[in-house]
Amino acid sequence: MNNNKLTLVYVEDDNILREVVMDELGIYFDAHIYSNPLDAKKYIEDHHEIVDILLTDYVMPELNGYELIKSAKNQNSNIKAILLTGYCKDLNAVMDKSVCDLILEKNVLSSIDELNDRIKKIF
Repeated sequence: MNNNKLTLVYVEDDNILREVVMDELGIYFDAHIYSNPLDAKKYIEDHHEIVDILLTDYVMPELNGYELIKSAKNQNSNIKAILLTGYCKDLNAVMDKSVCDLILEKNVLSSIDELNDRIKKIF
């Protein structure tokens, strides 16, 4: 952890959403923001021992969020993984709960305080 903040990797390929959220994440977390899941995967491989949380979009080019989470958990099984999607109800039925700690609808990002509260519950 850095400055007593949890280290969070946020992956979102939507530029507008990423820009809106990234400053606010820094309030609660030592946040590392990526637009490309492959770049995030490389960061996690290189720094897996310090990453506490992976917060990722589900639908992305090159590598979906679920595959990114599985890769991260292979590096460090203690990483808490949160999958963001617009298809929450559909995914909850088919996702392996041992891989994703939370599956949330993207609208949770409209309130970083609410997201922080949800994250606290998984630690």
